Amino acid sequence: MISRFVILNARVKDSLCDEEIHFPPYDANQLRNILKQRAEKAFRDGILDGDTIPLCSAFSAEESGSARQALKLLYKAGDLA
Repeated sequence: MISRFVILNARVKDSLCDEEIHFPPYDANQLRNILKQRAEKAFRDGILDGDTIPLCSAFSAEESGSARQALKLLYKAGDLA
């Protein structure tokens, strides 16, 4: 009898997990800090206007408090820039 082992990627294992973990929504200040950290690595100096990160964090905090949504807004802003 031949046994086969399948090694699953960590993302696949996470997707198959039945248990969900819920995080409380972030506030605008927390989102601003998250976006600043990402923007420092993602964009060259002078690409983003000074209001971009505060606006992305404020819109996301007001709507859902989701870091994922805030990052999508920042991505779109960078794409347009």
